[in-house]
Order: sequence, then structure tokens, then C-alpha cells
Amino acid sequence: MMKNRKLKIAMLALGAMMTFGTPAHAQFGKLLDKVGRAVDKASKAVESASQKVDEVTGANQPKLINPLSNVFTAEVVGVYGRSTSENYGNIYAVLKVKMLKNQQSVSFGGKYGSKETQALDADGNFYKTVGSLAERYNTVEGMVVKVSLGDNLEFKDVPKKVTVMPVMRYAVRLQDYTTEVMVLQNMPIQWDVQPDGEQQ
Repeated sequence: MMKNRKLKIAMLALGAMMTFGTPAHAQFGKLLDKVGRAVDKASKAVESASQKVDEVTGANQPKLINPLSNVFTAEVVGVYGRSTSENYGNIYAVLKVKMLKNQQSVSFGGKYGSKETQALDADGNFYKTVGSLAERYNTVEGMVVKVSLGDNLEFKDVPKKVTVMPVMRYAVRLQDYTTEVMVLQNMPIQWDVQPDGEQQ
């Protein structure tokens, strides 16, 4: 379809050059200029529409995907960064977890087959955690518990120029060994900010 349009435009341009007394290259140049402006206008309209779709659908908004939401609810308090040098640091999430079933603990982190804990930035760089093992957190049915996925669960060597982490994946294991991956998407990083209630 695009080739047919280009062919029609070329034929119209050629016909116009032969019909009018103006030099052919001037007529053709004007036609190309008009086509170029039309393409620019269409490109801007498509880009604007795409941005509006992202705004309406929340495509770039922070989001938590919890496949175990029937067992516990989770809410992101924030994602924080600790500087380890001038340009790099480790990042970690703080969650509020409410256990809905009789489970005394939940484990975050580690790797269970393909269910791996890792982060991915917008440039396609993967980040591993400081430690390779999961951390167990005590829970009480019906109560909200604050869970800091720091220390061994911090994603290491993240450039401080990264201010939003598009993907943070945590393997989550229950007491009965049910294992899933919880995903945090498009999380803003608060570099060198201390979460409320967390000690230095």
C-alpha cells in the first residue's frame, strides 16, 4: 500500500513537471517539501497519541504484580538506594505485607528453577542481589508487617543515574514450598533516603 502511494506521488510529480513551465527540479522540490511536512505532522500525531495511551493505560506507572494475592497482600512503601561509591549503589524495596492465611512466614529472594530474583533497567542491564539465598520474614495472619528487602536482597552495582527501575523480580516462597515471582514495575528509586522507621 505504501509503495502504491509513493508511485502515485512520483507519477503526479512527473506529470506536474511536464505540464508547467517552471523548471522540473523546482516543482519536484516543492512537492518533496510538502510530503516531508505531511510526514512530520503525521509522526508527531502518532507520538502524541502513543503518549496519551500510556497515560490512560498507566503503562509507565509503578505497579506491583503479586501472583500469591490470595495468600497475602503486598503494597510498596518505596524503593531506596544506598550509595556504595560516587556513581554506584545498591537498591532495595520496602513492602507492607498482610498475611491472609495461617502462614507464620514468607521468604523473598533466591532462585528456584526459573523463578529468579533479579532487576532489569531500561537499557537492558540485569542486576543480581548481594546474596544468593532467600530471606525469611515472620508474618501474623491478618496483621500488616513491614518487610525491608535489604541487606542480602539488595540489587547491587546499580548506576545512580538510574532513577526508575522498570523491573524488580522477587522469588517468593511460602511454608508449603509454593513458589512464585512477585514483580515490581516502574519503581522510582529514592537514592540515599532513609525509609521511615529504618535504622542506620
